[in-house]
Amino acid sequence: MKQGFTLIELLVVVLIIGILASVALPQYNMAVAKAEFSEYVTIGNTLFRAEQLYYMANGKYTKDLTELDIQIPASINISFFGDVNSATNWFGGADVGKTKRWNEYRYRVFFTLERSGTRWCLSYKATDFTRKFCDSVAGKKGTQASYYYSEFSSKL
Repeated sequence: MKQGFTLIELLVVVLIIGILASVALPQYNMAVAKAEFSEYVTIGNTLFRAEQLYYMANGKYTKDLTELDIQIPASINISFFGDVNSATNWFGGADVGKTKRWNEYRYRVFFTLERSGTRWCLSYKATDFTRKFCDSVAGKKGTQASYYYSEFSSKL
């Protein structure tokens, strides 16, 4: 009596494992992306509140994070856009992510620092994955220039 598996049986098992992996991997990548995004949102909310407290005390926002009473993990990069010293400037905001150059990210969280505190999921290099991701964490969506965005909250 022969013992063992035939080549066909082994190939069928490998095929089944491949099919299962092709289904599970995109879901895993989405779960990891959402976990990172949650971290960005939490840090952005902390930054937004600290900036609002700073504004109430000083009459302006600051780009110097050492002036705020918060701790930002070293792995997180925060970039400020526009005139953050104005309370009404729509472009005054902070971009929270893990890269230093704005055009290198997959997705990031953008917060305006004006009173509404609007937040977006931004995807500079909009791929099918990043579009689906931003849509899954956001509601309103659109495109502008070379990036894709989804607004996910009108207020904090």
